[in-house]
Amino acid sequence: MQDNVDGDDQRERIFNMYIKLLKLNMVLYQQVSTVFGLERVETELVQWFMERPPLCNGDKKSFNKDHYVNARLEHLWAIPNKSTSQLLINHKQYVLAFVDRNVRGLYYEENEEYKQLCNVLSIIFDDAPNKDANQRWLIHKLDEMAGLQHNTWCCINNGFKLLHPLIQPIDQCLKFFHRLLAPNINTLIIRLGPAFKQYYKQCEPYILSALDGGLKNLILLPCIIKCFGVDAIVSSSVLLLDHMNSIPLDANTFACLIKVSGGMRAERPPPTPNTPLQPIISQFVFKSYEHIIDNQLGTIIDGLMGVAELMMADPQHREKYGRLHHLMDAAITGLLRVNQYRAPNEEDIINRHR
Repeated sequence: MQDNVDGDDQRERIFNMYIKLLKLNMVLYQQVSTVFGLERVETELVQWFMERPPLCNGDKKSFNKDHYVNARLEHLWAIPNKSTSQLLINHKQYVLAFVDRNVRGLYYEENEEYKQLCNVLSIIFDDAPNKDANQRWLIHKLDEMAGLQHNTWCCINNGFKLLHPLIQPIDQCLKFFHRLLAPNINTLIIRLGPAFKQYYKQCEPYILSALDGGLKNLILLPCIIKCFGVDAIVSSSVLLLDHMNSIPLDANTFACLIKVSGGMRAERPPPTPNTPLQPIISQFVFKSYEHIIDNQLGTIIDGLMGVAELMMADPQHREKYGRLHHLMDAAITGLLRVNQYRAPNEEDIINRHR
């Protein structure tokens, strides 16, 4: 009997030793769970995670708050199979309060902490009884990021990328429209879908300002056009087409895009236009050698072609949109850049398209 007692004590000491190791590093989690049982290991780690810090218990001796917080954050990120974790399934609100207080510095999507927080939030927000409270928390968190008060998580644009998949309905985020960069505006419009038409006029000044921010911001065009449809946008009083007619795009717009080979396309004179150049008054900002990846460029081309189609749908397009052909030139030469191909008869292609 004594041998059995000693054996049990030894197994308990070994178990406790491995639990201490897992609190510092989860690399042996699968092996320890296999030997001692998943439920037992998880129960111990959940109890440890939820222990009140000594400071809360009135014991201030040798308490290191940073160590307390960082050890639990690292544990949270390292949990394998998060979708079945006892901690994340059974203690959702506790975990939310913990990350709310202690997460900081999420300024890069490539940051591993950013990615793991996405995974954690997706699980703890699958919480029907607390749905309304969670939605209020999400909007309050974005309010913090958009406001002047100090927020340790990140800025409003990174915060929107992180939290928008969890927000329902998404029109709650329209209050942040004026603070969002073009990629996030694009996401918000896509999520709103056809409903965006009813909000367009109040957002239009910010959209036009964003379009003036450089070539990359032209990714906004396809989602706006899709929301309206050809007939609706032509018949409405939106300023989008007039604004695009003022932006100085032409056959040389994409001439400086860097090719995959590392070479650079030389500047060349634009094709002779069929219509005289119109005076341009625009706030559009050209950024020399702006890096635009192919899928972004494809979206921009899609938008430019869509704008040109809308302009041509107007019976008075020849009088109203003097730069229509130049928009088409920009789209065609951009398409050739997407394919990383320099057509020897590029000018002929442009003129034939006209």
